[in-house]
Amino acid sequence: MAALELIDVTVRLGGRVALDNVSLRITEGERVALIGPNGGGKTTLLRALAGLVTPDSGTVRPGGSRIEIARRLAYVQQEEFWEFKFSVRDVVACGRFAHGDSDGAAVDRALARVGLESFADRAITSLSGGERRRVFVARALAQETKALLLDEPTTALDLKHREAVLHAARDFDGTIVMATHDLDGVRSLADRVVALRDGRIMHEGTPDEVLSDANVRELFFGDPLLGDQLFGETGRG
Repeated sequence: MAALELIDVTVRLGGRVALDNVSLRITEGERVALIGPNGGGKTTLLRALAGLVTPDSGTVRPGGSRIEIARRLAYVQQEEFWEFKFSVRDVVACGRFAHGDSDGAAVDRALARVGLESFADRAITSLSGGERRRVFVARALAQETKALLLDEPTTALDLKHREAVLHAARDFDGTIVMATHDLDGVRSLADRVVALRDGRIMHEGTPDEVLSDANVRELFFGDPLLGDQLFGETGRG
């Protein structure tokens, strides 16, 4: 049974085609990683699934109002700015908005899952970029949905806190769609990898199938024979 689905979706942003006739079916409980160069369409695909962009053509399923979507899925965007000195606990509690409550136990569980219990009373504005990223992941977990959409969730995190976020994701009992450049994280989390370039799906399959040297070179360098300066002449196998 499909939890999320794009059918022949095209999205144009600022006169540019950000997604080009993309179809993607994600089943309940599946963990899907989106990889590819910047501008390849990863964020637009996540925003389409979250109902935050309207396709120029095609269908996103399931649809619904913003509240209905928020009860089904939580979205952690790539960048988010807070100017006011809300406490970390209050920011995480915002994840309960779609449920109409401020369930303190859900907030405490979410903070613990990303290792932020001791940060609960600190102001969001006092935190580093990596610490704020963990707060927003905690807010998504507090939302207690059946699906998580994560846009570069481990960016700006040190190794310890990167692993904390990945561990929380691995423990999540539901569907995950994650856009990332963290290929090691992809191998440890994803059931399926979808490689995007220029708004189109180039490769799709298991991590071992998609993350071959040739595929990664083609995806990021535009040619499966390029990028030897990064991978070495013989590659990784």
